[in-house]
Amino acid sequence: MNTAPTINFAPRAELSLKRRVRDQEPTQDDFEALRVCEENLRAYEARLRAFQAELEAAGAFVMPIGTNSPFGERFDRAIAPQAKSDESMQAGWDKIYRARSLMEAEQAVLKDERVKQRETAADLERREQAVGEREARMAEWEQQAATAAAVPEPSAVARLTRAPWQMARTVFSSHK
Repeated sequence: MNTAPTINFAPRAELSLKRRVRDQEPTQDDFEALRVCEENLRAYEARLRAFQAELEAAGAFVMPIGTNSPFGERFDRAIAPQAKSDESMQAGWDKIYRARSLMEAEQAVLKDERVKQRETAADLERREQAVGEREARMAEWEQQAATAAAVPEPSAVARLTRAPWQMARTVFSSHK
């Protein structure tokens, strides 16, 4: 008698819930990426501070005290009359703008790489789940095939020809 196999979805639902929770938690790779980004930003800040000190030493850049802007205010002859020339001031600003654009480009690339890595991880997770489901179906099919092969059902002709002998065997074996 062939019966349809029953499938218990509870373990898969629990596994799916655990995976969703695990995906929402920051991984060690995320912490490492943040640490590397922070180190890069600190190195960049150190370069900017050194550059600013160089400009201040040359007298081409004066940053007012108390400003929140890391770039200070624009060059003004009234604020910094000791500046050597407009060209050196412009060159300093150009370096700052170029460094800023490089940093923003690096951050954009890092963000894109992080997004691609998450997409790749999600794709691998989906493939892993699909392979697991296929393996479960194959195991179920193999089990059904093994049970079907273990108990061969005799054909109608075989049962018909064996019936008289089996009846005689039951009659004679029951009178011990």
